[in-house]
Formats: sequence, structure tokens, C-alpha cells
Amino acid sequence: MMRSYACNRAHAAGKLRAIAVTAPKRLAAYSDLPAMSEAIPGFEFVGWYGVIGPPKMPQAILAGLHAELAKIAQMPDIRERMQADGAEPVGSDPETFRRYLLADMAKWSKLMKDSGATLN
Repeated sequence: MMRSYACNRAHAAGKLRAIAVTAPKRLAAYSDLPAMSEAIPGFEFVGWYGVIGPPKMPQAILAGLHAELAKIAQMPDIRERMQADGAEPVGSDPETFRRYLLADMAKWSKLMKDSGATLN
């Protein structure tokens, strides 16, 4: 998985040979690389970035913050930079992000429990 800027730069410089991306589909910045899900249906391991506020944040503040962050995420230079770093800008609404976050936590919690892994 190439999630760091250093890995992306090493791949672009030919110092690191990537064989696939772990996103559910090919990434725009690396369209020559297949998605792992092309070989292993259902495979998905993605990183994400988000802004999380305190519980019970006033709706007006949440709406304003979301509106401004959504504008920023749609700026061509921001989108280009994110895509060059291997990210796919989404800019979902707060409720969609909340549901995604909860589902992601549930998925990884189940994986950890099912694997029997423990913290030392």
C-alpha cells in the first residue's frame, strides 16, 4: 500500500516497484497499477483523512465547517496535489463520513478479534 508521500515519490522515481493499489478501484494517479480487488474480489485496504469535531457540535458550525472544507477539497490545485500523492478526494457530507467511519472501525475491530491478535 502506498500511503506515504515518500513511497509515492520512490515509485515515481523508479526506486520502488508497485504491483497494485489496495483501494477498491484503480487510482487516477496510478491508472497503470491494478487494484488488488481485480485479483482478490472484495479486497480493500484504504487510508482516509477526515476532520472530526467534538460531540454535540452545533449544527450551524458543523454545516459551515463542512461547506468550507468541501470548497477546499474541490480546488483544482488541492485535488491535483492529493491525487499526485495517491489520494482520491471524496468530500462526503458529515453523516456519510460518520457512517463510513463507524463501518471502518467495525470492520477492523472484527478482523482483530477474529485473528486473535493481542496488544503486548
